[in-house]
Amino acid sequence: MASDSFQYRALFEYKRERGDDISLQPGDLLTVPKASLVAAPGGLDYQDGDERSPKGWLHGTNERTKEKGDFPGTFVEYVGTVRVGPPPAPKSWPRPVPPTPGGPQPAGAAAASVIYNGLILLDHIRQPDKFTSCHGQCVVVISHISGTVDLFFTFVGPCTVMVVLYMRVFVVAVSQVRVIRLQTAATAAPTAKKSERKAARTLGIVIAVFLMCFCPYYYPAFAGEDTSNSLSYFAVVSWIMLINSCVNPLIYALFYPWFRKAIKLIFTLRILQPHSREAKIL
Repeated sequence: MASDSFQYRALFEYKRERGDDISLQPGDLLTVPKASLVAAPGGLDYQDGDERSPKGWLHGTNERTKEKGDFPGTFVEYVGTVRVGPPPAPKSWPRPVPPTPGGPQPAGAAAASVIYNGLILLDHIRQPDKFTSCHGQCVVVISHISGTVDLFFTFVGPCTVMVVLYMRVFVVAVSQVRVIRLQTAATAAPTAKKSERKAARTLGIVIAVFLMCFCPYYYPAFAGEDTSNSLSYFAVVSWIMLINSCVNPLIYALFYPWFRKAIKLIFTLRILQPHSREAKIL
C-alpha cells in the first residue's frame, strides 16, 4: 500500500559512522517515509510541517546509491512530498546528532575580521578626535606602517596566492588538453592549441583586471603616505576596488559564445520579438 513520504536534499557530506548509517554527498536526494518520523524518538509530538525542519536522525533511502539507513536530519533540506511503497519497520536512534558542518566558521571569520581591522585602526581608536577638525566630521587615517602591513596581508599576499593557483590551474588544463590531442591525433591539434590560448588569455585578463582595480586603492601605501578617507580621490578608488567583485564573474561569462549571444539579444531588443524563445544561442 502506498503512503506519503518526504524527500530531502543533502546539504553537507556525511560519512557513515555505524553499520546502519548511509553516507551523504551534497545534492543527494533522500526519501523518508512519514511513518519513520512519527515513530522516531519524540515522534509522538509530530505535527504537520515538522518534516520541513528535522532535528534528529532520519531513516530513509539515498536515491543515488539506493542504500537505506540512518542520516542526521540537520544535514539535509526539505524538498517535498512523494508517494512510495510501504515503509520499513521504524527504529530508534539513541545517540546525539552530529554538529552541522561549517557552523562556527562564519563567526570565526567575523571575529578575525574585527580583530584585524581593530589592529589596523588602533591609533584611530585610541584617539578618535585626533584627525577631526569640526564636530560631526568622521575622518579615518591609516598610518603608513599599518597601511604597509595591510598592503601585504590584503593585496600582495592574496595576489601571490591567486597567481600561483591560476598558474597551477593553467598547467593542469594544458596537460589535459595535450592528452586529448594525443588521443585524437592531428584532427584535434588546432582545437587544443586554441583552448590553450583561450585559457591563458582568460587567466591573464582576470589577473590584469584585479591589479587595475586594487592598485589605485593602495597607492598611498606604495607612495609611503598615510591612507585617509578625506582624500579627494578616496571614494573613486574605493568604488573601483569594489567593482572588481562584479566584473570578475563577467570576464568568465563573456568567453562563452552562448552568453554573448544572449546579451546581444537583450540589448538589441530582439528578445521582445515574436518567437524569440526559439532563437538558437547554443
